[in-house]
Amino acid sequence: MKKLSATGCNPSIPEMTIKAQKRHGKHLRPGKSFAGMSMSVYAKKGKDFACKPVGGSILGYKGEDGCIVRFDVSTGEWAKAYSTGVASYMKPSAGKVYYEKWLELDKGVTSDD
Repeated sequence: MKKLSATGCNPSIPEMTIKAQKRHGKHLRPGKSFAGMSMSVYAKKGKDFACKPVGGSILGYKGEDGCIVRFDVSTGEWAKAYSTGVASYMKPSAGKVYYEKWLELDKGVTSDD
């Protein structure tokens, strides 16, 4: 498996597994992060977002367990992924506070040094 970058583009990340899609389908319900979006579009958007490099309004880190996280300050999108696929994609209501909480919990590093 290719090692993921804390800050760079990670094009090798696959889309969410079917199991993860079922767990995160709640984000497609009315009033939620991606209301009305189809699961196939949601899974693709999650992959595309998780693969983005850090820069501009996008923050990111790599966790101690090998996960990478991306958070877009301007859109509120948040994604967590592993080399095996996107684990989570949503727009948490706590925004940057949520990102910072997980940065600490994941013992994240914000550079590839």
